[in-house]
Amino acid sequence: MKRFCLSGGMERHEIERIHATALQLLERVGVTVPHPEVLKLLRGREGMRIEGERVRIDADVASKTFADVVHIMRHRESAGRKVNKLQCSVGGLSLHFADLDDDHVREPLTSDLVSMVKLADSYGLSGVNPVTPVDLAPSIKELTIHKICLENARDVGCGIMNSPDQAEYIHEMNEVLGKTTSFSVWTISPLLLGSDSLEMLYRLRNKKKVLVRITNMPMLGATASINLGEAFCQSIAELLGALTVAAHVIEKEKLDFHIHTLLYPFDFRSGNCLYGSPESNLMDLFSMQISDFYGLPRRTVRGYKSMGKGHDIESAAERAFGVLTAALNGWCDFFAAGRTCNDQVFSAIQLVVDMEILHYVQRFMDGFDLGDFSNLEQLIAKIEDARSGRRTFLEQDDALLREPSRCFWFPELFDYERLESWEAHGAITVVDRARGIAKDRIRSHDFTRGPEELREMNRIFQRASARLSSVA
Repeated sequence: MKRFCLSGGMERHEIERIHATALQLLERVGVTVPHPEVLKLLRGREGMRIEGERVRIDADVASKTFADVVHIMRHRESAGRKVNKLQCSVGGLSLHFADLDDDHVREPLTSDLVSMVKLADSYGLSGVNPVTPVDLAPSIKELTIHKICLENARDVGCGIMNSPDQAEYIHEMNEVLGKTTSFSVWTISPLLLGSDSLEMLYRLRNKKKVLVRITNMPMLGATASINLGEAFCQSIAELLGALTVAAHVIEKEKLDFHIHTLLYPFDFRSGNCLYGSPESNLMDLFSMQISDFYGLPRRTVRGYKSMGKGHDIESAAERAFGVLTAALNGWCDFFAAGRTCNDQVFSAIQLVVDMEILHYVQRFMDGFDLGDFSNLEQLIAKIEDARSGRRTFLEQDDALLREPSRCFWFPELFDYERLESWEAHGAITVVDRARGIAKDRIRSHDFTRGPEELREMNRIFQRASARLSSVA
């Protein structure tokens, strides 16, 4: 039996035209590279013409670079995860936190970061710091966040590194655990590479176990054209331009190029990016289609997205639709679990709900097995045997006749009781059940690093704190 799936979208010739126009944009307009040392590395390279900070890139150079990186990535990920098994990662970086006791949205503290990292790890999630605490010294904030994540989770780390100084110590700390340091080279739309991320790229270019992502965030009608085709051309030109620049600074094997969202819808009334809207999901579907056109490995998509203010009805509806739509389109990895209202609020309750959404959609995508129905006549005959006195499948003793686990999903959070039964068991709401699940998971979490690892991380942290605090 085939899985259900989506169809439609752009025609191949339309994507080919977008790609060709993006390459033309790189040749005629180029990208701005505001970093003198990086420009020195680019100067004199074949197919690159530099005027001031503007770098124009020949189409064949960009195409060759892109093809090489895609080949490397496909080889790197060929022994990947189980096909059709849905998974997610914890979102975050949020500057607000929905208090786990009373749901009040407030600024997060270091203790909130610790508990949320533990909650994410209890589900076996990778990802980034759920919240950004306000009670940390700015000079060592990113390093402190990363250290807390490493101490309390197996695969959660600091999500955004803006400080090249702190990034060097984060990399040193990762080396203790044999972890890869990943960061993004950002393109600020339209066609401007971020100077801080270029500095990080330059400083870490010779380090081992480094992975560089290529990222942009063009908003339809704001930092990109309101015309959909033009906006896609710009977004792809930005990504290919940044990729080509980065590939001339660092080895191609250290580059990580994926497409999950090429465009973001912009609300002209509020000035917000419309996460979770119909337009947002359409942008993601178009982006997935373009990613498949390029032959890129299917990685992550922002299925968990909403503008709901914490764990509310809007968040649940928009996020369930986003995950189901992406899964029906053949994508299996979703990020930003637990993060709501774009990226402003992190909620432990929402994280529990998001895990339930993931399992719900997984069950839906698994479909049904028709099974062997060659013995149906005998089964019915057995039921109709007057001597048995039992005339339903439910009443049979034969386990083969009643195996609900083969057909039905048993949720951890959602309640399928009737009203009377629910009231008899205390009328506990979904939110309160999720609250209890989150607290139990945090309380029972027992992961910790080894003594030697902790001592070495503390030594690096103390040395970095002394130096960076004095500089600040």
